[in-house]
Amino acid sequence: MTLFGVSVGAGDPGNMTLNALAAIDRCRVIAVPETGGRSAALGIAEGAADLSGKEIIRLALPMTRDPAALSEAHRAAAERLCRVLEKEDAAMVCLGDVSLYSTFSYIAALVRERGHAVRYIPGVCSPCAAADAVGVPLASGSEPLMILPYGAENFAELMDIPCRKVIIKCGSHGAELKRMLRENGTLDRAYAVENCGMAGEKIFRGEDIPDETGYFTVCIL
Repeated sequence: MTLFGVSVGAGDPGNMTLNALAAIDRCRVIAVPETGGRSAALGIAEGAADLSGKEIIRLALPMTRDPAALSEAHRAAAERLCRVLEKEDAAMVCLGDVSLYSTFSYIAALVRERGHAVRYIPGVCSPCAAADAVGVPLASGSEPLMILPYGAENFAELMDIPCRKVIIKCGSHGAELKRMLRENGTLDRAYAVENCGMAGEKIFRGEDIPDETGYFTVCIL
C-alpha cells in the first residue's frame, strides 16, 4: 500500500492543489502531525477537503531539537502508519511542502524501509507564500536564491553571500537576526511574514521587525 505525503501549503486552504485534495479523497485514513495537542495542518485541510467519514490518526511530534526524542517520535509515527498500510493506503497532511524541511521526509524513509510505497504530493511552500504576501519576487533572471533555516551550520558565513535569501525557523531569534542584518547593511531590505496565510497574518519590514515573533515566521531578504 501507499503512504501519501500531502502538502497543505503555508496557511490558506485555497492554495491546496487538486492533487492534494484527490489524495485525501482516496484515503480513508488521514494522519495529522500534532504538537501540543494542536495540528495546524489538519485545520488547513479541513478548510478545503471533506474529512467527514475519515479516520483521523494523530501523530505526536514534539517541538524539540533533541535527536533522541525526535527519532523516537518518528519511529512511533512510522509504526502506526505501517499498521494501517498493511491493509490500505493512507495520507499524512503536512504544512507547506512535504519535500522542504518537512517532518514527513523522516517518517517516509522509515515507512519505505518497511517495504511500503511513498508518494510526495507537492504544495505551496512558505517561502513562496511569504513572497506573495509581501508582493516581491523570490528571484529574477539568473540571480541565485538561498533558503536557510536559522542556526544552520556556517549560518553567519552563508548570510554574507550576496544573493536573495529566505530565512525560516527564525521566529524566536528576531533580535539576533536583526543585529546581523543591521551589521551587514541589509536590514532595510528585509521583510518578515508572521503566520502567513493564517489568521493574524502580519508583515514587517526593516527595523519594524519585532525581536520575537511566532513560530510560523519567514524572513525574506
